[in-house]
Amino acid sequence: PYQLLNAASHRLVNQGGSGQIQLWQFLLELLSDSSNSFIQWEGTNGEFKNAEGNKTEID
Repeated sequence: PYQLLNAASHRLVNQGGSGQIQLWQFLLELLSDSSNSFIQWEGTNGEFKNAEGNKTEID
């Protein structure tokens, strides 16, 4: 999972700007990535969930 997070953050930072990203930008990048397996859209109301339940730390 760390490699996926690292790749998403690098894509966002390399798009230009100050190099800082907002949390919503990072989450949207993860949700838009079809190879992502640990965060996913839930329904059609803009909600998402952690696919691994309560696990929130990166091993």
